[in-house]
Amino acid sequence: MTSEELIQLRNELDTASDTLNRKIGLFEKDLGILKMGVQVWVTISEGTQLGYIKYQGVWRVCVRFNDNYSPDEPLMVIRPLVNCERGLRYHGYKHIDKLVPEIEKQGKALLIKINRVLSGAGDREDSDE
Repeated sequence: MTSEELIQLRNELDTASDTLNRKIGLFEKDLGILKMGVQVWVTISEGTQLGYIKYQGVWRVCVRFNDNYSPDEPLMVIRPLVNCERGLRYHGYKHIDKLVPEIEKQGKALLIKINRVLSGAGDREDSDE
């Protein structure tokens, strides 16, 4: 492959990545409008999870993965999906629709717990089972 062909490939990757980032941004915006305030994680592959979390004060779609630079002490990394390398960004985006049902599930479970405590039926010191 010539350098001109690599430049063309890079330009095409840039365009595709920009489109992917816009789609992720729209997804985050749509979820942000709902203001659910529920953090979720779904496993998308071994050692990698996709989540919707409050990251540095802003609700974002993030990826949590092990950076196995040291097998004895794997480092857990959390990064906004749009800031991940292209391959991980693509992999996360393929699974982004799994977040909505999980947000609904966790939101309903939390609502039940809150209502139970508010009605006096639940123990305030109850575990988060």
